[in-house]
Amino acid sequence: MALRGNLRDFSATQMLNLISVARKSGTLDIEGVDTQARLLFNQGKLLYAAVGGQDYRLTEVLQRAGKLTEAQSRAIEAQASSSGDRELAWLLLRAGYASRSDIIRGVRAHILRNVFRVFEWSAGTFVFEPNRLSFGDRITVPVDLATVIVAGSRRLREADSFREELPNLDVHLRFTRGAGSRLRKMRMGLDEWRVVSLAGPRNTVREISNQADLSEDQVRRIVYGLMQADLLHVALPEEVPEATSSDRRRKEGARVRGQRPSRNVITRLIDRIRQL
Repeated sequence: MALRGNLRDFSATQMLNLISVARKSGTLDIEGVDTQARLLFNQGKLLYAAVGGQDYRLTEVLQRAGKLTEAQSRAIEAQASSSGDRELAWLLLRAGYASRSDIIRGVRAHILRNVFRVFEWSAGTFVFEPNRLSFGDRITVPVDLATVIVAGSRRLREADSFREELPNLDVHLRFTRGAGSRLRKMRMGLDEWRVVSLAGPRNTVREISNQADLSEDQVRRIVYGLMQADLLHVALPEEVPEATSSDRRRKEGARVRGQRPSRNVITRLIDRIRQL
């Protein structure tokens, strides 16, 4: 029998803790305020998580984890007869583009990235269907729920402090003096590079969040870290140029079509750094 409830009465932390303690197997579907999530469990362990109806292929997952280049991804997808992860994994291993551990770490990071977004939700409904264990042809990785709960709870506490530091997302960002030379020496994940590639007086932090496919708490965390590293600062009103008609058309088009930023963010970033 399916278990149904409301996030106002039963938080994500409580749900995951119950599934872990009772060693439940099944699928948890959560309908948030403006998006949804699906989590898969087996014997109290998290196997997979997808948010927003975005079912990323293995090549996309590894790209987001920085384990695969865009060119490598295109080459592998051109050889595949389907979008199934198992065939993609076999092609990646045969080509030497990724190791077994690269695939496991990349999928695990993808799972955690998605489940941590669910921790931020305080409103919505959920349905847990026991013994429903299908997630298509996606590669799954068992993740201990106790670890997820501890890390997710810590991130919630940190998110409160980030909201205090950056309460308003409708502000613009500017690179600090000398940020270009420091950025060349830094090692960052793909989400951080995405934020850097979109940062500047033309986009607000909220627009960066939407274009980079990041939640508000995720973008706050990244922006705060970049500000602490003295790479970005909140732009003063006089530092924000007036939006042109082309800027408005670009943003409206992205909003209507739900465009995601170009995958080739590193090239865009290099061009932006040259202008610093």
